[in-house]
Amino acid sequence: MNNLIEKFERFVIWAMLLLLGIVVVVSVFEFAVLIFTVLFFEPHQNAVLFDISHLNSVFGLFFSILIGLELFETVKVYLKDNVFHAEIILLVAIIAVARKVVLLDYADTEGLTMLGIGFIVLALATGYYLLKKANRVKSGKKND
Repeated sequence: MNNLIEKFERFVIWAMLLLLGIVVVVSVFEFAVLIFTVLFFEPHQNAVLFDISHLNSVFGLFFSILIGLELFETVKVYLKDNVFHAEIILLVAIIAVARKVVLLDYADTEGLTMLGIGFIVLALATGYYLLKKANRVKSGKKND
């Protein structure tokens, strides 16, 4: 029975990798089309190449592609080691929060929301730092 469950799990993971790969490839194509469209076909008022709304679209899609690639790496490492690595998961979370911070409309965001996002950034950065420090100690490297 365990063998059947493991095979099913592997099948699901490979299906997820395939579908995520398709999403990343389509997103890269959409990213290229967006940049090409903004550069050559959109009107630019008071800007050389990009209006601020265009930059938000470009950065949003760029960060989404990075998140997809990191998720792809997470699943790939899981297939290899059969373990989820906390470091990679924390990196995905940091990229996701960074995407939110970059795209955040500060004029319409309440102070408490901004404070919450700040605490999330601090918690993720602290967790990542502590994880890296623990890995250095475990591998026998000198502490900073």
